[in-house]
Amino acid sequence: MHRKILSIVWATAALLPSASAERPNFLFILTDDQAPWALGLEDDQAKTPNLDRLFKEGMWLTNSFTVTPVCSPSRASLMTSRYGSELGITEWIHNQNEPDLGLDPLLPVWPRMLQSAGYSTGLIGKWHLGKTDKHHPM
Repeated sequence: MHRKILSIVWATAALLPSASAERPNFLFILTDDQAPWALGLEDDQAKTPNLDRLFKEGMWLTNSFTVTPVCSPSRASLMTSRYGSELGITEWIHNQNEPDLGLDPLLPVWPRMLQSAGYSTGLIGKWHLGKTDKHHPM
């Protein structure tokens, strides 16, 4: 039995075609501060051949919005489908914040739901949803 892999790279969203007819493999990419002019597809001065290829071969969400322009509450909303203010995360989580501030590990998040469905998951890149081990993805 082959396990599917989910990679979360906090770097815009793309779905790749499945190698299996049973269910799709996912690659979810969320970029920080991604304006349209930062892609070669939109601006000839931007040199982004790999992202351009992903957009051409996958999905390109051209009318997407974030619930807040601040990274930690926006990521918390993405993971839980709840507002950062509901979760107590209203600012970027960094060393000056409360030491125990972070995404509650007991909250349902979509990567854990995918794990329950038999997917393997992973994270590459920025997390910014807590500083202590209990807030980090496992």
